[in-house]
Amino acid sequence: MTEHPAKVRWTLSGGDFLAKEYSRDHIVEFPNGTALDASAAASYGGSADKIDPEASFTGSLSSCHMLTFLALCAVKGLEVEHYEDEATGYLDKNLEGRMAMTRIKLRPQATFRGESPDEEQLVMLHERAHRACFISNSIKTAVDIEPRSAVRIPNP
Repeated sequence: MTEHPAKVRWTLSGGDFLAKEYSRDHIVEFPNGTALDASAAASYGGSADKIDPEASFTGSLSSCHMLTFLALCAVKGLEVEHYEDEATGYLDKNLEGRMAMTRIKLRPQATFRGESPDEEQLVMLHERAHRACFISNSIKTAVDIEPRSAVRIPNP
């Protein structure tokens, strides 16, 4: 087992707390010294120029999926040159009527150097990455993965 700590810091900095006029801005700190300026989503009284938990959650899943996909490609001898994902998380009421991240859509696209997988192999690699991703194994949110066509760069 490994531990992955994060520290969240918030301080009242003006506004009437009981009237719900307080700032939602806070900092998420990690052991390596990285700090993330965060807030609630703007639609929930947060600052639009900061990262909200729902976007962070979506990014965490996308990042984990990518890292797992890269590891699988390396094992298969497929050299990935570039990877990007246009991920979208959806906040909605769940089956119990509570607000939840009910679905996340991943739209990954990988560029390969040399040999690249065909569309069927690409879908299989993403399905395996999803099943092996630590974050996707930790959540009950439905995750849709819509791989975009692979891009190939020939070997020099």
